[in-house]
Amino acid sequence: MHLVNKFKSIKKACTFVTLLLLFNLHIEAWASTDKTIKNIYNQIRQIYKNSRIDKNKINSAKQFYVDNVTPIINSNEFISFSGIELEYLFQATKITIAYNPEIKYVDDMNKVLNYLKVKNIIKKRHLADLQEAYIATRQFELARDMIKNKNLDYLQAIPKVYRNKEIASNHPTIWQIGETSLTQRAFSIPNDGPFVLVVSNPLCNFSISAAKYIVSDRELEMIFSDYSYWLTEPRGKLYIESFLKWSLNYPKLPAGLMHIAPPWPGHPELRSNIGTPAFYFFLMENLPSHLLAGLKRESLQHSIML
Repeated sequence: MHLVNKFKSIKKACTFVTLLLLFNLHIEAWASTDKTIKNIYNQIRQIYKNSRIDKNKINSAKQFYVDNVTPIINSNEFISFSGIELEYLFQATKITIAYNPEIKYVDDMNKVLNYLKVKNIIKKRHLADLQEAYIATRQFELARDMIKNKNLDYLQAIPKVYRNKEIASNHPTIWQIGETSLTQRAFSIPNDGPFVLVVSNPLCNFSISAAKYIVSDRELEMIFSDYSYWLTEPRGKLYIESFLKWSLNYPKLPAGLMHIAPPWPGHPELRSNIGTPAFYFFLMENLPSHLLAGLKRESLQHSIML
């Protein structure tokens, strides 16, 4: 009798769990069709909620934005939004820019900001996010213009911008950082010998460790001094002081900012979102391999001598 009662209890519990799962599935199905701006934002965030964002996820998120956010922005439907709804709309543009730094999304952010101003609910963080969006999309002049307003002195200081307008728009370029200047120049992989392109970040502990390791070895330091360049993709911050510190500590490891993020024309294998540092080893403009952090001296020597 005890076993029979126990079996009935287990059966009852399983029935309850099954019904609960069906109920949750129903709720999730309903939520996926919820077109409120809060849910739209949550769905965008969910797509990006992964440390390893691949191309398919990026494209999926962009299409979701086009289907759900762009119509709201273009129709000016959000004019009648409440403050919290405008906040969700703003955050939807912000997270999209973080993974897809394109000017069209910054334009959307500006439109939302205008109505935050109209409703007198704009905060310092909104303007700081706008400046970061300008930096992420390499609109350095606009980012610099913002700090001319004395009321915005809490924003990032941007040095004077020297943009090279003679460079083709689709040509890889870099920005060299100085104490008082941000200078754009053309960049290309040398085609007459070995070269190492290091996708790095001056604030990344792994990048710093790699640099320390290289400069501690005289032979490796000489190789990287002659045949390498260290590049960082700005994602909203310039880290001027960190770059200046890098130049002081590692003068033989030249570093700068990417203008057009990889993949670059002719180099589809290059990516800027795979983790730092990433070492790309070239021979006559061909890309034989790339290696991540944790490299040993023999690996570096072998790759650069291919």
